Amino acid sequence: SADSPFACYDIKSVTVQNGDAVPRYIEVKAVPPDSFQFYWTRSELEVAQLLKLKYFLYLLPVIADGSFDLGRILIVNDPYSSVYQNSDAWKIEENVIVCRRVK
Repeated sequence: SADSPFACYDIKSVTVQNGDAVPRYIEVKAVPPDSFQFYWTRSELEVAQLLKLKYFLYLLPVIADGSFDLGRILIVNDPYSSVYQNSDAWKIEENVIVCRRVK
């Protein structure tokens, strides 16, 4: 994302399956360890919906000293289905704030 700040993922990688390289698009989110709450942009959500099994969320818990708890990383494949469309496991809040200047 440093090279392409408007990309809808942080890392473009591959998964090797049966000797073939399958693209893997990874969005990394730093999250509180108690709730794993994160913010998803509309464009990230849309790309997750389009890429399905090629899109991954890496939810990285941040502990009190500011470091990451790598032992508790949660890797979510197809997060559009696994998270956004899974209200049994995730609470989804959709808030939009629109600001418009008054003339």
